[in-house]
Amino acid sequence: MVAGCRCPLEAPDSFLADYADYVQASDRIGASLASRRSIAPAALFATAALLQIDDADQKLQEDLVAPNAPEAGLQPADYGLWVLTGTSFILPFLASPKDLDVRPWTVAATNFEAWAWTVAISQGVKAMNLRDRPNGNPGGFYSAHAAAAFSAATVLDREYGTAVGVPAYILASLVGYDRIRTNLHYPSDILVGAGMGILLTNMIFDKDLGQEGYFRRRYRVEVQPQLDEDTVGLSVSVRW
Repeated sequence: MVAGCRCPLEAPDSFLADYADYVQASDRIGASLASRRSIAPAALFATAALLQIDDADQKLQEDLVAPNAPEAGLQPADYGLWVLTGTSFILPFLASPKDLDVRPWTVAATNFEAWAWTVAISQGVKAMNLRDRPNGNPGGFYSAHAAAAFSAATVLDREYGTAVGVPAYILASLVGYDRIRTNLHYPSDILVGAGMGILLTNMIFDKDLGQEGYFRRRYRVEVQPQLDEDTVGLSVSVRW
């Protein structure tokens, strides 16, 4: 025999107060994370601008460049970029990202989207030839290597935390340094590229995966087939 009764339950005032404090604390944590993610690119852009004072950018580049910088061929920066990019695409299938209850394909697709936008925009800017490279060749501003490397490091940091993110950012920094060492970029090219990689990747990540951050998911695109007696086509709707 099972005996029971229905008893109305009311949450005590202390519990409601504690829950309200918890919600406020969570909001503060989210705002703090958003602030750091938006400040980092701004700091990189500001530093790049300051390097233009009194030719500091060129002087620093001359101090860092290798005595016999190679003119062509694969460089350590290329290998470092391949490692970062490949890891960002493959790792979601080998280890579940932290605090993300989504399929590996969804994460990998987001990482690819962030990489594609970062590379496309950087190549578009480079095509404008705003500044030559230190070695005299065109397409110096800004560094696509740095942008793609920091894009990959950012998604790894967002998905797996600092245990993976910190080594990824260190490797991305070495990629940028090698581009200066081999006389292919000025320091400001690297800083702007890193800032763009971080900025664009955080925007794509928050849009697609809805994580905490400065950029929230703003829209949703839906595509549906339209079939009737007179029409065959697709219906596209955007909600924001």
